[in-house]
Amino acid sequence: MSESNPKKTSIEPLCYGLPEASAATGLGKTLIYDLINKGFIRSRKAGGRRIFLPDELREDIRNLPEVVGDRKDALTIKKAG
Repeated sequence: MSESNPKKTSIEPLCYGLPEASAATGLGKTLIYDLINKGFIRSRKAGGRRIFLPDELREDIRNLPEVVGDRKDALTIKKAG
């Protein structure tokens, strides 16, 4: 007997929905919306769905302001520019 075991191919997503963006970053959905509204995270709309491009999301997370010490007001920092 021959075994047929088709290999599953892994397809990297072209975009994330909000739940996937939340899981990928470890940030809650409310915080992601807050960061979008403050201009820190880019997103797009496809129909009524908000989507995130993985490369842009990685870059946006890397570009969040650095916080020195225990800053409780970290999210109140305005985006430069």
